Amino acid sequence: MKLKKVGLSILLGALCVPFTSAIANDDVKVKVSTGFDYSKGDYGHSQDTEIWYYPITAKATSGNWTAKVTVPYIRIKGPGAVVGGGGGGVIQSGTSNVTTESGLGDIVAGLTYTYDLRQYDALIDLTGKVKLPTANENRGLGTGEADYTAKVDVTKFLGKAYLFAGAGRKFVGSSTQFQLNDIWLANVGTGYQISPKTGIGISYDYREAAGTGKNPSEATAYLTYKLTPDLSLQAYGVAGFSDGSPNKGIGMQIGYKFPAH
Repeated sequence: MKLKKVGLSILLGALCVPFTSAIANDDVKVKVSTGFDYSKGDYGHSQDTEIWYYPITAKATSGNWTAKVTVPYIRIKGPGAVVGGGGGGVIQSGTSNVTTESGLGDIVAGLTYTYDLRQYDALIDLTGKVKLPTANENRGLGTGEADYTAKVDVTKFLGKAYLFAGAGRKFVGSSTQFQLNDIWLANVGTGYQISPKTGIGISYDYREAAGTGKNPSEATAYLTYKLTPDLSLQAYGVAGFSDGSPNKGIGMQIGYKFPAH
């Protein structure tokens, strides 16, 4: 596991070199967004767990490169058997006492290179991400270990519609408190641009369970709307199909795109 972490850390560091060079030579587009994510589910237990997730995300794009950092605040109410939430998903542990905890969640940083296949009206995204263990594991807000993810996503445009699919591997940090396994993950979906301001879409996500719980399986329907050329809004709803996912969830994000410089 340590060799995997070192290798992926070196890979992410190496990717930062061309991204830094791209910033020096191309215009940089910066977008900042915030919002909320609320989910509720029993995760196979007798009592429900409610998770509120409030992320602040900064994204910088230069040429084919995109760097992204998310800093979240998280609040979890439910059995201690459900740990973490938000972008890192949840982990099943062995405690069933009901608690309410809140605080800083795990910070997630990622770097993406996009291949623009104009002749095929398609995009290929190669992404590396690291989840930093900033959440307090003693309060059930995280595992206290870093996770690393490598992922490939493909998007195909068909006029105003588009199809997308992705697959990846997450290398999950394991400790004496949480004996976890590396997992495969995948997603597929479609969307449609109703007008220049409004878009809709639906996606399906499936992941292996890192711990002892069921494999997460869920669908998300979303609506995007441009309030202004630089200000956008997204609302979504989630339906879970297994005990590894919430029964239901909703969320909203508002983002502001700064002018390029």
